Amino acid sequence: MKRKLYSATSYFLLATLFMCGCKNNETNFFNDGEQPQLSIFSNNSNNVLSCLIDGKPWRTPDRTLSVFTSNTRYEVYISKQITNSLQDTLRFSWTGFFVNELQNGGMLTLTLPVNKNFSAQDLNRFAMKRLQIDTTNGYFESSIPAMGNVNTKGAGTIYFHTARFDSVGPRTYVGKISGLFTANFFPAKITNGRFDHFINTRQIFF
Repeated sequence: MKRKLYSATSYFLLATLFMCGCKNNETNFFNDGEQPQLSIFSNNSNNVLSCLIDGKPWRTPDRTLSVFTSNTRYEVYISKQITNSLQDTLRFSWTGFFVNELQNGGMLTLTLPVNKNFSAQDLNRFAMKRLQIDTTNGYFESSIPAMGNVNTKGAGTIYFHTARFDSVGPRTYVGKISGLFTANFFPAKITNGRFDHFINTRQIFF
């Protein structure tokens, strides 16, 4: 009887450890030869954004998928906010940290005005487009405390090399985005920005 109880307890503990340890890293970070602390620009769904903020490397955390959905961590989310104005607001939000300074976390967001009927599939319109962000037709937004006393809204440019989203069911989309960007928060500057992500339905809020 004791042997059976011990065996059942052991199996339970092993199963618990297995379930807790079932996390899959879905980020591939390949160092840029010219900027070793940045990830190369890619279009392979490497699930990473990296850039230089006043010369210091900043990047998104690894995307870790868990068997428990609530424990899954994504590095980017896309949302549309309904407003009372003639246009709604589209937001790309990246969480990240300065390399070797994990405690210096924060969020970088690109905000764009869009038509009221803008849908997830309309994200395809950004493919191969370069947008000038001048804080009137959109803006970058920073909530990175370590950037210091700078404007929270910045101008810049963003180039979407890839933006493709397909409907795989009612209000269910999958896709990918990749591209390059720079931003100026006066006086802080973001340079050498590059991003590459696979996007699933859990990252889209429309």
